Amino acid sequence: MTRRSAITVALIAALLSPALVAETVYVRDTLYVPLRAAPSEDARFVRNSLKSGTPLTLLSVDSENGFSHVEYRETNGNRLEGFIASQYLDDQPTTRMQLEDVQIERDQLRAVLRNLNERQSNHQASTDSLTESLASANRQIDALRAELTDAQSETARITALASDSIGLTDALKSAKTRNQRLEAELAQTDEKIALLSETRDQQWFLIGSGVVLIGALVGFWISRRVYHRRFAGGWS
Repeated sequence: MTRRSAITVALIAALLSPALVAETVYVRDTLYVPLRAAPSEDARFVRNSLKSGTPLTLLSVDSENGFSHVEYRETNGNRLEGFIASQYLDDQPTTRMQLEDVQIERDQLRAVLRNLNERQSNHQASTDSLTESLASANRQIDALRAELTDAQSETARITALASDSIGLTDALKSAKTRNQRLEAELAQTDEKIALLSETRDQQWFLIGSGVVLIGALVGFWISRRVYHRRFAGGWS
């Protein structure tokens, strides 16, 4: 078969095999192989050698002479078409490429895990600070309540002794003013405690969500590795 005839047969096969168009294949994990101008061992080289793992676009397959018509994209974007022995092609990346992908995924998961651990530590520190602030507010409320009790007792005593004395009336008015002030401070402190409690609950919710996400990511990574080992036959 002449070179021109071989090229004509290859082009016809490409037109009759639409299902193969745009399929990606890879040079096997064996050696460097040439890309030829025609489906023949005697054809000139379009590219001297393609190393293992080079991705190619499969255009057609000639099962009679054992060659495949492929397209190769150079690093500068140029596209080259040629023929390569089908025995050197595989529909899966090389073991080395798959291992590199796994290592990249592992590093990404580790980075996510570190980030989540840092966020959890920050949330824990914030929660501890809020807990301390809440305890301090509770102590302040206890002190205000004790002071309010004393003020109410004083008001009751002054009321009993008030009669018509102007001095006692002024003292009673002052005690009532003090009572009002203390009651207002107590109400503000109650609102502060409610806000601190709500913020602490939100922090615990975020910590719990982070732990669940870590578990999900680790489980996804492990299950994916088990799946690839089962169907790819493990690393070789």
